[in-house]
Amino acid sequence: MDGGVFASAKKGAMILDTSTILPGPSTELGVAAKAAGVTFIDTPMSGGVLGARAGTLSFMCGGEADDVTKGTPVL
Repeated sequence: MDGGVFASAKKGAMILDTSTILPGPSTELGVAAKAAGVTFIDTPMSGGVLGARAGTLSFMCGGEADDVTKGTPVL
């Protein structure tokens, strides 16, 4: 993860990861983000193209409760 997004993100930045990766790598990213002073929330979505068009996508959010609350308006 050297030289990646955490290295270039400003301290206090919030990253919402909407990929659908396995839980293990997502947890590792969360740990690396915290070490870099960045907030990481795992936010895969469900609903596909039809859900996006209808405005009915669902996000499954994983992270600290306060961080998820702060990130919710973006989602």
